[in-house]
Amino acid sequence: MTTAAHPVDALRALRSARQRKRLVRLEWFELAYKVYVAALAVLGAVVLLSNIVGDDPLTVTETADVFRLGPPAVGVALAAAVLLGLRSGARGGPLSVEAADVQYVMLAPIDRRAVMMRPAVQQYRLAAFAGASLGGISGQLLGRRLERALIPWATMGALVGATIGIAFVCAAFAAHITRARRWQAALLGLGLLAWQVAAVPSDWDVPGPFDTLGSLALWPDRIHAHDVVLPVAVTLLALSTLLGLRRISIDALARRTALVRQLRFAVTMRDLRTVILLRRQLSNEQLRVRPWFRAPRRLGTAVTRRGLQSAARLPAARLLRMGALSAIAGAAQVAAFRGTTPAVFVSALAAFVLGLECLEPFAQEVDQPDRCDSLPQQRGWLLLRHLTVPALTAVVLGLVGAGTAMAIARNEVGWQLSLLLLLPVVWAGLGGAVLNVMAALPAPELPGSVNDLLPPEVAGMREVLRTIRPLLVAVAGSLPVLAGRAAWRSGNQPVPPTLQAIVAVALLLAAVVWWARRRDEVRAKARALWAAGGAEFDARRSQSPR
Repeated sequence: MTTAAHPVDALRALRSARQRKRLVRLEWFELAYKVYVAALAVLGAVVLLSNIVGDDPLTVTETADVFRLGPPAVGVALAAAVLLGLRSGARGGPLSVEAADVQYVMLAPIDRRAVMMRPAVQQYRLAAFAGASLGGISGQLLGRRLERALIPWATMGALVGATIGIAFVCAAFAAHITRARRWQAALLGLGLLAWQVAAVPSDWDVPGPFDTLGSLALWPDRIHAHDVVLPVAVTLLALSTLLGLRRISIDALARRTALVRQLRFAVTMRDLRTVILLRRQLSNEQLRVRPWFRAPRRLGTAVTRRGLQSAARLPAARLLRMGALSAIAGAAQVAAFRGTTPAVFVSALAAFVLGLECLEPFAQEVDQPDRCDSLPQQRGWLLLRHLTVPALTAVVLGLVGAGTAMAIARNEVGWQLSLLLLLPVVWAGLGGAVLNVMAALPAPELPGSVNDLLPPEVAGMREVLRTIRPLLVAVAGSLPVLAGRAAWRSGNQPVPPTLQAIVAVALLLAAVVWWARRRDEVRAKARALWAAGGAEFDARRSQSPR
């Protein structure tokens, strides 16, 4: 083994040796085959779903709206990415490396920029790839509705998405390297976002700071040379942040590394509850010392008062995040009504995450099943009473989404549908969150899990159903808008069919509430039947002649 003459060369040799040790047992042909199959499956799914959706082509008026409001709308996405990046950088992000690199390499007599250069470039590369993937998919969907060639629109969408991803990481690095305070990063990000949002409504003639990026996405139809200025500026800023990597904080890096490692494990185990808790720790999100309001002592039961006290101590950052999720759901509902069918999945996902944020007291009860089982009350009734305050909280925050939908629609039909769809959207997201949180609740009757008695194939299918079931419930709450859209396109009033679809969603939510109340009883009966069937099978086998 040769000894490197320079510390940087020694670092590269150590990393190369560690990489070779990790890949020594890796079958490259198998890895290439998996990558090929995954890429083919993703591409096929995108194309197939695009054909299945079958959205109608945009009219002349809608096409004009796309070219008029599209640039500032894309600029809002960039402004939101900059805001999130600034907040992440002010709180220690966005970089996370292995614990050994923090403990040994970062404290070694070696240039810190040389140590962090490779992880930083990987972070930029990952953000650019993720943004390009989402942007390419969005571009080809828009090209289909505009009845244009798909490849140019997908290409420009990928370029715009990659720019947004790079801008997010660049803003995070800039905030961290300059040691920006949290209030400074939040003030700058919110100011840029507010400025860009002010450029979206057609009544205000306010140019946004990031309009040119949205104009770049429309290059397949018309070209403005100055649109390339923003992507070039973002690229140059990203390169300049690599020069300041010496100012990376070791303490913040060590803390973030430990939390990200746990976060990745929780994502692997599909434990969304743990993901949310770790995400709050990453953001240093603490409950308010002084509550927003005092919960009345004589109002309802102790469970209701506990829920109100928890809602009264929600930090302002979490409330803003929940309001943003509600606004996204409302805007997605308007987009779905106007013809973009995939927007219902965006609405459902936003409502689902909003429901997870509202379920804090309920989730804390599930996190501590021993304390829950020690109370002189059935667990089903206790969990059911915990849903009162989250349901009210979801409705209050859902008003933000309804107001967003009204502001975008600006007509009587839009106002009616916004108020009608408020409850099914937010409560279906809450219902999906309830199913997801309760999946981690152990059965109190018997130790162990039913999966111990099932074959691996059956247990795997059961885990898949457990994972997608909450999402299906959330999606069901966002589907009534499609019924109203179909009636509107046929020349009928959209309200009656929307109400009929809402009734179906209400029955589904009633089933979710029933499951939250009767879950333990149903599982106890199922276990008893399973045990009785096993005992009878053993008895017959022992009595049969050999």
